Amino acid sequence: GVGKDVIVMGFDCNKWALQELLDQNWNYDGQCNPFQSEYILKVIDELQAGNEPAEKTIIMNENGFDATTITADDVENYGI
Repeated sequence: GVGKDVIVMGFDCNKWALQELLDQNWNYDGQCNPFQSEYILKVIDELQAGNEPAEKTIIMNENGFDATTITADDVENYGI
């Protein structure tokens, strides 16, 4: 955690993990976008059907939070 010997990172972005950041027990939490699985399934289905994917490059928005800048609003708005 913040100011301690061990750096704690997570990739959950659930409310509990973000609260740990807010309490400075963790240092960082990065969000892996759960909505990308829907797009990945479409690409797999297209490839299995012998088609090319409609788009070859997709940039999905993912957030990252730092213990020194996270706010209670971030916990509420981005925690899953």
